[in-house]
Amino acid sequence: MSHDDHGDWFRHEEGEALPQAEHAAHVSSIGLGVTFLGIAFGVTIVILLLVAYFNAYTRTAKVARQEGTALAADQMSYRAAENTKLNGPAQWIDRDAGMIRVPIADAMEQVIEFYDEPERRGALEWNGRTREGVNDIQTAVQTSGGGN
Repeated sequence: MSHDDHGDWFRHEEGEALPQAEHAAHVSSIGLGVTFLGIAFGVTIVILLLVAYFNAYTRTAKVARQEGTALAADQMSYRAAENTKLNGPAQWIDRDAGMIRVPIADAMEQVIEFYDEPERRGALEWNGRTREGVNDIQTAVQTSGGGN
């Protein structure tokens, strides 16, 4: 392809206006610098505000999680219900089977009284302790003023 084969598409006709000047021929260095500094300052302010917001948010979330009782509400209600069962008044569980719920302190006293009867003392063996071990515990309780 020679130089003459490309046609006249690049030539201007006489009716056309004069060519325009370059649009970006005169760049203002001061304008660019001020724009850059404005953007940098704006981004810095946004970052600082986000850091401050998230620090405050995580601080309050951490306090609520560590010091609050919101996460333990289910466990606390379960514990209160179980304490009511253990320490509440005596009540029937199954009348037909003769099962009754007794407060734990009363139940422990009844077990101690049951095994403290003379005819059952020889048969007592609890947690690997023999009768001698039980007698030592009973003697210690009686000498400390806790016995009858």
